[in-house]
Amino acid sequence: MFVSNHSYQTESSQHQAASSTAHHWQQLQQHSSELQLLKLLQQYRQASGWIVLIAPGFKPAKAFWQACQLPLQHILVVHTQATADLLQLIQMTLQNPDCQAVICCQKLPSQQQQLLQTFAIQQQCALHILPTDTTAAH
Repeated sequence: MFVSNHSYQTESSQHQAASSTAHHWQQLQQHSSELQLLKLLQQYRQASGWIVLIAPGFKPAKAFWQACQLPLQHILVVHTQATADLLQLIQMTLQNPDCQAVICCQKLPSQQQQLLQTFAIQQQCALHILPTDTTAAH
């Protein structure tokens, strides 16, 4: 029985192409999430209080953010390893009188989002839920 090497190469090539496409799609999603976050952070360029970024799905590029004139001295990034109780972390952050905005990059149930938005209004602090679609390592 003769087995063509061509069919194996074709399957291998198709698998590589699919893997490459999936990787490319993940990169596009990450860049889209970063762009959305960048647009949001631009609103706080004149911030005098803390802007707390919770659990971004990527490591922020400091040099790029500096070039975008973001107030890095007012941005605090909390990575996912430190967010065992995300709801409690957001509530505590919103209560801080020096906090101007909280940006959470994790998905939250809609009921929790509503409760947190109400609490943020009471605390006079902006809350943005901007879940990233990537799971890139920090």
